[in-house]
Amino acid sequence: MDSQFRESRNLHLPNGYCNVPPGPLKRCQCQIELERTSTADHKPENQHSMESLRRRPFFLQPTPLILLSLLLVACNISLYAQIRWLQLAADDHGFTGIYSRGKSWKQFHTYTEYSNVNQSISDIAWGGFTTNGFVAIPHREAARAGLPAAEDFPDDAEKGVYVLAGFHELHCVIYLREVIQDLMAGKSVDEKAVHINHCYDALRQEIQCRANDNPLYAPYQSKLTGDGQFRLCRDWDALTEFAKEHTACWPTGHCADIEAL
Repeated sequence: MDSQFRESRNLHLPNGYCNVPPGPLKRCQCQIELERTSTADHKPENQHSMESLRRRPFFLQPTPLILLSLLLVACNISLYAQIRWLQLAADDHGFTGIYSRGKSWKQFHTYTEYSNVNQSISDIAWGGFTTNGFVAIPHREAARAGLPAAEDFPDDAEKGVYVLAGFHELHCVIYLREVIQDLMAGKSVDEKAVHINHCYDALRQEIQCRANDNPLYAPYQSKLTGDGQFRLCRDWDALTEFAKEHTACWPTGHCADIEAL
């Protein structure tokens, strides 16, 4: 009997049978063995899925792939914006529409009321520039033009605040003139040093950017280079008109504050 039992233990039993000797514990042990076999052969689907994910390389995991996709989308958007800005800059059609008005001939003079050494005269001339050039431009329009996003216009969050370059350059010229006046009057300008250097450099960058190649003639036996020479110029009055119509009501951004003055 023992030899028969040992031989039976070496037999390959089909599913539903367990290799347990006869006795009172056979049914219980068979049930336990069958449950173990069933559990090993039939793992839950989600467990198989998790094990499959863990076996994948890191760069093939879902989260890194999503992050990589978002990063690529952001890079493409940024690249498109830069290319769009470069295309618009290369077209050089201007932003305000004043280029469509063409140019007109203006005669240049070495000495004008703006350069008069009598400050009672020159101050009046320079005081005529009252438009600061801060404008409010709709965010969508600015984006189509390839402009960087600007801070919101306080009176209308759908618009951003910009300053037209020509007015910024003029501001620097006026500021430097006032600094020179202070120096001539013996006043200290140490606290203005940062702004002074900014204006010098801003004008330098604009001059080099434009690279104006218009030849100015040297008059015979005169140092007044270009005096009386005619030049083709854009319409400054049209630019001033645009700035007024699209004012950002600087410095508060609230036009009611300006109107109350």
